Amino acid sequence: MIKSLKHIFTVYLIVIGVDSSAQSVEHQTISSAGAFINNGNGSMSVTAGQPITETKKSNFLKRIFTQGFQQSDCILNPNFVLPNSVCRNQNPFVLQGEPTNGVFYGKGITGNVFNPAVADTGTHIIKYIVDKKGCKDSITKEIFIRKDPNVVYSLNDTTCKNGDSIVLNQATPTGGIYYGVGIINQVFIPSLMNVGKSSIVYEYYDQNTQCTSRDTSYYQILPNPNVKIASISIVCPGTDTLPLTFATPAGGQYSGAGVYNNQFISDSVLAGSHQIFYNYLDTNNGCKGSANNFYKNKTHLTNNYLANLTNQSIIAEWKGDYKLAAKNYKLAIKKYEELGNNINKVANINNLGGNYLDREKLDSAEYYLSMAESMAEENNLGQLQSNIYRNKYLLNQLKGDYKKALEYLESHQYLEDSIKGSTSVAKMAAMQKEFELQIEAEKEKREQEKLQQIIEEKETRSRNLQYLSIISFLGAVFILLYFSLKWSFLSNYATTVSFLGSILLFEFVFVVLDPWVEMVSNNQPYIKLIINFVIALCIVPVHNYIDKVVKGSTTN
Repeated sequence: MIKSLKHIFTVYLIVIGVDSSAQSVEHQTISSAGAFINNGNGSMSVTAGQPITETKKSNFLKRIFTQGFQQSDCILNPNFVLPNSVCRNQNPFVLQGEPTNGVFYGKGITGNVFNPAVADTGTHIIKYIVDKKGCKDSITKEIFIRKDPNVVYSLNDTTCKNGDSIVLNQATPTGGIYYGVGIINQVFIPSLMNVGKSSIVYEYYDQNTQCTSRDTSYYQILPNPNVKIASISIVCPGTDTLPLTFATPAGGQYSGAGVYNNQFISDSVLAGSHQIFYNYLDTNNGCKGSANNFYKNKTHLTNNYLANLTNQSIIAEWKGDYKLAAKNYKLAIKKYEELGNNINKVANINNLGGNYLDREKLDSAEYYLSMAESMAEENNLGQLQSNIYRNKYLLNQLKGDYKKALEYLESHQYLEDSIKGSTSVAKMAAMQKEFELQIEAEKEKREQEKLQQIIEEKETRSRNLQYLSIISFLGAVFILLYFSLKWSFLSNYATTVSFLGSILLFEFVFVVLDPWVEMVSNNQPYIKLIINFVIALCIVPVHNYIDKVVKGSTTN
């Protein structure tokens, strides 16, 4: 290809008369210029070592002098822009070469569009060739295709519109981001979606290859059943059961106070307004729906029920069945709490505290009475506060805290006076004097108990000393018996000593066992006699053995 004016002049000289068989430089020049000398249409060329015909000469000179020679026609310098690297999943992009109208070659090339996915990962060579008016030139460049992360998120599932929120952690590799409608902090909330198909996109960025991949999953949002419950009229007294058929669609389950087996039982609930709930399951798609409404129960029916419950508690306490009474009080407390009736709730808590007080379960009594006291003071329930203070007065009396008991008694009397519009200053003074006397009496009682304890300890020590003396004397008697058998001059007294020792042993056993005999016989003479007779029978073998030994020794 001609690359400079020097080549042009050299060719020109050859054409106008230089020896056509010339060798060396000219032929090399001709060889390099042969692509240009082509009659102006590219169909003919001058080749080194071949004669230049007249036709070739005339055509060449004709082109030179008629069309002129443009050096830029053969100085092409082709070029195109190509990034050093791209991700495999990057969209195809257009390559623009200069000069235009060239041709691109390489893997992944279609026309002038490069598709990284078709080329695949690794290093690839892209070549751009330009052929203009017989002049050809080319350029090559390299591009590296980086591997994109293999993201898998193919969870296709269904959920109800009122279904639970779904934590999104199903895609791999982990560490990416989920996004789409209804997603907050990587949690999918079905209630934020419309019924139908919803897409969730998972995007993951690979720090090593700096490539990003995405995958999409779909959730089918199913509709909730349209559940409604109509208003319920007032339930009248005397209604045994009321079938519940107020909700649509049919086939669900009712629940609430007084509801059993989809029927309302009026005798089991308190007066006032109550909620009934209706839950329905759509068996076609598994979605649930619910609704609720209120009904009113007649007051006097409920009051009778609770009055009976309280009366049953009082009667149970009269009969001594405090456990049944406590159970009924707790049930009444629960029912009144459901109604929001604080007055009757506090009254029954006070009753329950009094129940434990009667049983002298002071810890439980203090727990419930303190609860009732706090609620009564909070709601300013005067008469109830007075009753509670009276119970707290009795509680502290049993605990021996007379000072605190007196404080509660004063509070009780003050409220009673306020309610009745009377004063009891003198009465309170008398009560205070009575408490002081009670305190003195309690002190005297404790001193008497302490003195009695000292006397009993003294008597016990004296009794133990007497027992010890008796045992010592018995020991001396049997030692004397032993030596009387050994020494001949005392052998005449051996029988007497053995008899005396047996009698003393018998009496000692009776003295020691006498408290036990009193307790077992319950001080009944005939029982006591039988027990003493049995004890004597147990001692007889001991006496016989001693007597046998003594007689044997005296005989020898």
